[in-house]
Amino acid sequence: MCKDLGITGRAIPKVINGRQYIIFKGYPGLRTLFPGTIYLAKNRKIITMAIGALGIKHMVRSGAILTICITVPLTILECFLEDRATMTDLIGNVYSDLAKVGIQSIIAAIAGLAIGAYTSIAWIPIGLSIGIGVIFGLALEGLDTKYQLTDRLVDVLEELQVQTKSFQYRGQESQFIGQAKLREMHFF
Repeated sequence: MCKDLGITGRAIPKVINGRQYIIFKGYPGLRTLFPGTIYLAKNRKIITMAIGALGIKHMVRSGAILTICITVPLTILECFLEDRATMTDLIGNVYSDLAKVGIQSIIAAIAGLAIGAYTSIAWIPIGLSIGIGVIFGLALEGLDTKYQLTDRLVDVLEELQVQTKSFQYRGQESQFIGQAKLREMHFF
């Protein structure tokens, strides 16, 4: 996109007759991706190239899906390769990863949309939202490591599992006692 629009290529969002458009400034004869000067904001090419608000939202959503598709299998593989990994470890780590990706994506989208509202240079919102997303992802990972949030989540899940098993056992025990009392009543 930078090659096509140039470093200072400008894309200006504008509402005309109630419809959102993206207007490109500069010499259209030099552009190959966007030879025209005005495009509907819902145009597939505009969204794919992450220009405008819809494009930034699409880019962040695609990035989050890609991150999840990479992170979750790696977390599962890591749990399988550990000697003492349990199902609660797997669930806790996956939930933690999903929460971090969700927070990171929301922050990146907000940053990209906010920056896009103040600049008309096309690559700045894209580049800064990616950069801010990476920085916040690293910050979230650092906070997780520092405060051991994932480990605490796994501990809570293990305690919940123990309580559930205890509750189920007591439920089965009372069920057996109830059945024994019913049998006694039939003998009288």
